[in-house]
Amino acid sequence: MRNKGLSESHSIEEHLSTGLNEIWIKRDDLIHPIVSGNKWRKLKYVIQHALENNINHIITYGGAYSNHALATACVCSLFDLKCTIIVRGEEPAEPNHYTLLIRAFNARMVYVSREVYKQKDQVLESLNYDSDRTLVLAEGGAHEFASQGCGEIISVLKNAYDAIFIASGTGTTALGMAKKMTELNMRTELYVMPVLKNESETAELLIEFSNTHVLNNAHLGGYAKTNAELFEGINQMLAQHGIVLDPVYTGKAYIAMLKHIKESKWKGKKVLFIHTGGQLGLFSQPMLKAWANSLG
Repeated sequence: MRNKGLSESHSIEEHLSTGLNEIWIKRDDLIHPIVSGNKWRKLKYVIQHALENNINHIITYGGAYSNHALATACVCSLFDLKCTIIVRGEEPAEPNHYTLLIRAFNARMVYVSREVYKQKDQVLESLNYDSDRTLVLAEGGAHEFASQGCGEIISVLKNAYDAIFIASGTGTTALGMAKKMTELNMRTELYVMPVLKNESETAELLIEFSNTHVLNNAHLGGYAKTNAELFEGINQMLAQHGIVLDPVYTGKAYIAMLKHIKESKWKGKKVLFIHTGGQLGLFSQPMLKAWANSLG
C-alpha cells in the first residue's frame, strides 16, 4: 500500500526538557497535516483491508468538528474510496473548516438530528449503499484493525520510558497501546487521560492491563470545555518548542500530565507524551475566541 504522503518516519521522539524528570514527545502529528497522529494509525489497516478485499466505500460517524471524520474523508480520497460521513446534528447555515475540508475530499455528508444519530442502525438502513463492498466504522474509528495500528505507537519507539501519557476519546488508541505493551512485556506505565466524562468506561475498557492508569478530570468539565490554564499550556508549547497543541485533546492531556507529575512528586523519570495530532481543533471560531480572551 503506497503511503500517499503519510510518513510515519516523520514521527520522531523529541526531547522537550530536563529537570527533575526528562520530558519527551512523540511527534505523531507530523505523519500528515490532515490525517495526523492516531487518526492515521486507526485507519491504516482498515484501509489496507478495504483495498485487499474489494471494498470501495467507507461509512463512518462524527460531529461537525470530528478529527476522525475528516481524516477518514481525506484517506478515502487519497486511496480512491467512496466515503460517507453521518454527521451528528442539523446542517448549519455556514460550514466550518472541518466540513469544508470534508467536502473538498468529495465525501458525502449526511446530517441527522442528535436524537436520530443515536439510532445508528436505522440511519444506516436509510442509506443507499452496497453492503458487500462497504465497511462501516464506528464513531472515533473503533475497530479491531484500529487497535492493531495504534499498537505500533509502542512497537516503533526508539527509547525506553518510565511512563507514557496519551489523550483519550473512545479509548481505542489507549487499548491498542496497552495490548502491545503487554505483548512486549514492558514495565512502562501508561497514563490515559480521557477528554470526555467517560473515565469509568475507559477504565473498564482497560481493566485487564495492570500497568495502565486512567486519570480523572483531564476534561476540565466536559468535552471541548476550556480555561485559561489550558491556553497557557498551549502558548507555552508554542513559544518554547514551536509545537501546536489543540484545546480538545492534546492541550488538555499535556497540562494533565504536568499536573500529575508535579502532584506525584516524581524525580528521575523519563516521560513520553504522545502527540495525537488534531491541531485543526485550535482554529474553530469558538476556540479562537476563547484563546483570544485568555491572552487578554
